[in-house]
Amino acid sequence: MKKILNFMQKFRMQRTGFTLLELLIFMGLFSVILVVLSSLFAATVQQQLETQGMSAVESDTAYILGRLQYDFDRADAVVTPASYGDITDTLTLDINGQDFTYTINGNSLELTNPTGSFQLQSTRSIVSSLSFQKIGNTGGNPTVRVQMTVSSVAENATGAETSQIDTIFSTR
Repeated sequence: MKKILNFMQKFRMQRTGFTLLELLIFMGLFSVILVVLSSLFAATVQQQLETQGMSAVESDTAYILGRLQYDFDRADAVVTPASYGDITDTLTLDINGQDFTYTINGNSLELTNPTGSFQLQSTRSIVSSLSFQKIGNTGGNPTVRVQMTVSSVAENATGAETSQIDTIFSTR
């Protein structure tokens, strides 16, 4: 009996590898950990895309409306749309004898003035459904109703982040 115990102790001392069962348990636990970490990473990336889309739409909407208000405050006249009730996809303002034109080019809102053409929103958003309608009466200040949609390029699980703009600007 003593010989068998000595042999078993010697055999246990010489063992340097892992058994198949130990390797299977390790691989199973490691797989579970990888799945959990992958899910967390995917959720984090999705949340980041949603936040970037919302931020792009909000900041581009604020900038576009601010730029329109700035130009309307300086405008002497509204050239296009020409007549009351007209609806166009182009707005031209006369500012100190120079034309400032807002128009859609593909998915971008562009401002063309004497110094060149400029895209008014970032590359993370698009502008669509743009329309300008001259409203008011002939005796008052020229007033224009502006309607457009600003959408994020990145889509989240519920679709692209969008902002519907429907507002009115008037010259002073």
